[in-house]
Amino acid sequence: MDLVLSGSTSNVEENQTVTVTFGGKTYTAKVDADGNWTATVPSADLAGLKDGDASVQVSVTNAHGNSASAGREYSVDATAPTVNIDTVTGDNVINGSEAAAGVDISGTTTAEVGQTVTVTLGGNSYTAQVQQGGVWSVNVPGTDLSALADNGYTVQASVSDAAGNPGSAGKAITLDTTPPTVSFNVVAGDDVINSVEHGQAQIVSGTATGASVGDKVVITIGSNQYTTTVDASGKWSVGVPASVISALTDGTVTLSATITDSAGNSSTQTHDVVVNTASVALTVNTLSGDDVINAAEAGASLVINGSSAQFASGTQVTITLNGKSYTATIQSDGSGQPPYRPPTWAPRPTARAEFLFRRRTAPGTAPRRRTPSAWTPPRR
Repeated sequence: MDLVLSGSTSNVEENQTVTVTFGGKTYTAKVDADGNWTATVPSADLAGLKDGDASVQVSVTNAHGNSASAGREYSVDATAPTVNIDTVTGDNVINGSEAAAGVDISGTTTAEVGQTVTVTLGGNSYTAQVQQGGVWSVNVPGTDLSALADNGYTVQASVSDAAGNPGSAGKAITLDTTPPTVSFNVVAGDDVINSVEHGQAQIVSGTATGASVGDKVVITIGSNQYTTTVDASGKWSVGVPASVISALTDGTVTLSATITDSAGNSSTQTHDVVVNTASVALTVNTLSGDDVINAAEAGASLVINGSSAQFASGTQVTITLNGKSYTATIQSDGSGQPPYRPPTWAPRPTARAEFLFRRRTAPGTAPRRRTPSAWTPPRR
């Protein structure tokens, strides 16, 4: 931009020449009918000026040869102020808790004390005055940050010095307020730690959603904590020593898993596991009243039944007799029975049959009970 210099004269005729010396160069102007004059300094000449104090000299001679001169001191300040933005929230990433509390954005500038710094973020503007030492700071409220979507943003800071020279700077930041989530897999196959499993180490595992490889997962079991990380498939697992498992008492144990991402967002999930170390048992009642199947009984269905302890109602029991399997369901009173019709028996001496009972699903151990029963096969 060109610089316009102007002034006035007295007792100088119209069209007399005014000589202006500015920045080491000479410029001329004509006196108008009112004794005023105007000279223009091209922007190209201004670019060569150095910051500092200087003076402009003006001289004129009237038609009678009388001369006059004048001067004025001025300062050159063509250097734009600098402005710097400090690291935001320590890592230039605003997580959920930081966004909720509001964030301070600060920095420094070479602009004079009292000059206004304007900061923009996400379409909103905030202002601060330059303090001693050139420092400045603005607060971005949590309400403004919560209105922004998770994404990358640029913080812009601008300031002008007392001479009107503008300066600005930008800093890239990331808004990441969404925490990952974590879930548990079934523990010990059925979320029940039975008497056998109670003396063994157990694997506690699960999956993470919205997480990145390496995100930290902390598992808490009572007063014990175990730390692991999310793998490339979004899974995690920890081994819990047998000493910790065996110290658990019967009842419901609540496990917790807390996952934290690289931005510092975290979430917690709990998972209940039942510890049941009580003794369990299956018993087989006497077959046919005397553990002997006679001829009449051989032609009818055979009822095999018994009782159980520590098994839930609805648990399935498998009975194996001479290589064939039959199923029964434990009733609310702990009993169960399947119908069984044996095949036609060939005449033979007294024999022994072995019955194998096994529960299919239930809390606690899976006991087997073999009950040998003797009978005299019916003769035909």
